[in-house]
Amino acid sequence: MASPEQITELQQARKKIRISLPVREYISDIVRATRDNNSLRFGASPRGSLGLMRTGQALAALRGRDYVLPDDIKYLVGPVLAHRLILKEEERLRGGTPDNLLDEIVSQIPVPAATT
Repeated sequence: MASPEQITELQQARKKIRISLPVREYISDIVRATRDNNSLRFGASPRGSLGLMRTGQALAALRGRDYVLPDDIKYLVGPVLAHRLILKEEERLRGGTPDNLLDEIVSQIPVPAATT
């Protein structure tokens, strides 16, 4: 089990992981697309963007990098955003799920070139 001091150290280390402007824009594009999607009653909020950015930093650190890749963000979109989305009733009746909609959204957004 981690001590409070270790958790604080890990939080500080996460803040040192760089996120390039193209990756930040990629995160914004994904979150904005959830708000513009006609199958959703409510998309992700700005807090969803922050969550995606912070978990991207944490994943990059766990993978031994000091920068976030677009693939980190793609990997985390479902776990970070799916529970934040509210489907319209008709979409749920058609069998739609937040994860399926996120897969569709991410597939339509151009992935930025990896920069460090």
